Amino acid sequence: MASKTAALRRLLAEEAFIHMPVAYDALGGRLIENTGFKAAYVGGFVTGGSRCTSEPLLTLDEQVRVAGDVAKAVTIPTLADAGAGFGEPLHTMRTVREFIHAGIAGVHIEDQLFPKRAHYHKYVAHVIPRKEFADKIRLACRQRDQTDKDFVIIARSDSCRFEGLDEAVGRVNLASRWSMSSAAATATTVRSRVPPSSPRWVTRWRSTPSSPYWSAFISISGRSRS
Repeated sequence: MASKTAALRRLLAEEAFIHMPVAYDALGGRLIENTGFKAAYVGGFVTGGSRCTSEPLLTLDEQVRVAGDVAKAVTIPTLADAGAGFGEPLHTMRTVREFIHAGIAGVHIEDQLFPKRAHYHKYVAHVIPRKEFADKIRLACRQRDQTDKDFVIIARSDSCRFEGLDEAVGRVNLASRWSMSSAAATATTVRSRVPPSSPRWVTRWRSTPSSPYWSAFISISGRSRS
């Protein structure tokens, strides 16, 4: 049987769109699998809700524990929210290692400040400089290559609503500029809380990202949370 990390990569390569319902716990993960979905997702908002706390107060151990419980209860791959990497660029290496050891198939790492300021409370994103974000992804991918080369790393930018699409696209492209090397992010995502205002939105986005799997992770819902 293929590993769950390899299974998630195969889904990314073969599926036009991957539905990943959120799981609050192991039972929720089992229900997702039994319903017929091919993957499950554990977001930071979800973990915070399951523990009756706010996402910015979560620790790495708590997020890994909840996501790991889900992953162990199912045979389908589980994608997890790794927030802002739980620290500075060097900290992301341990973050990736812990998620891999817990059986998670992949994570997304965003360009928000750490400790997190959950932007869905006041709809304000506090993003770090481009280079620091790129360094986080680079070191996260270095750890991936050392531990499990099939582990999926998604570079996510939350800057679109406040700094514009061009800035957000530039950030994820910079984070995945090593696309021809072992330090490449597997996928990229631009997080926006407003719908595209014109066809230019789609055209601009389609013509830019260097990651091979960008299209599966675009979020334009006004109320979506992760």
